Amino acid sequence: MPVLELRHLVGPGRSYSIHVEEKAGSWSYPEHSHDGFGDLLLVERGRMHQRVNGEAMVLEPGHVVLVRPGDRHELWGDGLRFVNLNLPRREWQRLSSFDGEALPLGRLEGAASAPRAVLAASQRQEMQSDLAGLIAGEAEPEAPVLLARFLLRWLPLLAPRAAAAAGSTPPAWFDP
Repeated sequence: MPVLELRHLVGPGRSYSIHVEEKAGSWSYPEHSHDGFGDLLLVERGRMHQRVNGEAMVLEPGHVVLVRPGDRHELWGDGLRFVNLNLPRREWQRLSSFDGEALPLGRLEGAASAPRAVLAASQRQEMQSDLAGLIAGEAEPEAPVLLARFLLRWLPLLAPRAAAAAGSTPPAWFDP
């Protein structure tokens, strides 16, 4: 099974990599795992099938999933458009050291299955806007700040017990 390495996806001095994939016909990516990074994937169009650590899931528009470092996964579908954010583990670890409750790394990494959520229409638009900001700012000096804001806003939604944390406020140092 192939292992994708962080150095092949995130350039030197970069905090992350992000890209939009648009596949008109049938598409698949064979089983693989990640070394040192995870993927946050938002489906915008089509139906994606994914198997993560042997668990099959169907993702439709508005579904978001976090494939963690070390997870084995494969993907396939038809007529897809999705955004894929490659998240170096070092970035979310750095943020979790500020406030472990704001960024629940332990709950994300320790979850029995890949963390995922179905976004409401308004959340989907907001996440798409935030992802567009990450795309525009990927090579900019403020990229680490953009990524920090994104992670602090969206990763708690994917953590188990997200409902309990939904009403919590961000840490005082976080000023969106």
